[in-house]
Amino acid sequence: MTTLRAAARQALEALEESEQHYGSDSALRDAIQILRAALEQPEQCREWQGLTDEEREAAIRWAIELENTQFSHTVARAIEAKLKEKNV
Repeated sequence: MTTLRAAARQALEALEESEQHYGSDSALRDAIQILRAALEQPEQCREWQGLTDEEREAAIRWAIELENTQFSHTVARAIEAKLKEKNV
């Protein structure tokens, strides 16, 4: 999977190569400047937010009320998997 940052680097390289071979116009120069500026910015990484122990236990308690312990752990794992999807 290509990240957005990697894709921007590839686009910048392609634009710079195009500029070298074919010359440049103002739109091409603008695109190169915009990509360079964006790539100079530090990546913004946010810490993944998972379930707290209390949240996980609450999900398990809810499932236990359904009298199926295996199901309760499956529910907790499914909730956590969904959180991982949301935090990518």
